[in-house]
Amino acid sequence: MQKVKEIEAKLAQAKAAADEVEAGTRSEDIRQGEEGVKQAQSRFDNAKTTRQRMEALYSREIISKKDFDNADTECAVCEAQLSSSQEKLKQLKEGARPEVREEVGPRSRKWKPSWPGADSSSEYADHRSFAGEIVRRNVDSGALVSPSTALVTLVHLETLKVVANVLEKDVSLVNLGMKAKILTEAYPGKPFEGTVVRINKALDLATRTLPAEINVPNPGHLLKRECSQRSR
Repeated sequence: MQKVKEIEAKLAQAKAAADEVEAGTRSEDIRQGEEGVKQAQSRFDNAKTTRQRMEALYSREIISKKDFDNADTECAVCEAQLSSSQEKLKQLKEGARPEVREEVGPRSRKWKPSWPGADSSSEYADHRSFAGEIVRRNVDSGALVSPSTALVTLVHLETLKVVANVLEKDVSLVNLGMKAKILTEAYPGKPFEGTVVRINKALDLATRTLPAEINVPNPGHLLKRECSQRSR
């Protein structure tokens, strides 16, 4: 569950960055930036005036060099703070922060979290969805799982695969793409038509048969995975 929380946090950060790029800088942020520049300018002006006064006093040997150096340092610090505030305001007026644009630009909202065991050739693991029906739930809500845990058993019923063992003497009669009729015990009077999509290259020496795969369209999901079947 800790891994899930980490991923959710990263997703939230990615979304926030994307929102910043799309929405631009808020007027409130710009107002605060302008106020920050104004305050920094005031501090710098005061420090500059103090430095000039301390310089005059130091030249007349009324104050020590240490006192003048302190005033000089304070003026330099305030000047740097003013420059930083001005640069920040400039960035706010230009829009999203450069580092945010650089981070979000190529990926936008397509951020994908990395998972342990993900394909090492890619930095990110793909999330994919599959059409089908859940026939078995393998874990309960709130259970601790790992990336390799099978959460559910998903069955695709739009097209079923039938494996027919073709006798050795009939192998030459079976070709890819040819039609085949499938009869089932559940619907004895209703043949289902399929297409041969794969033929095994090796003969089963024990049965002297060659497995052939047949894809059978299953509109209405009449056929089930557990349904016994035979082909002819």
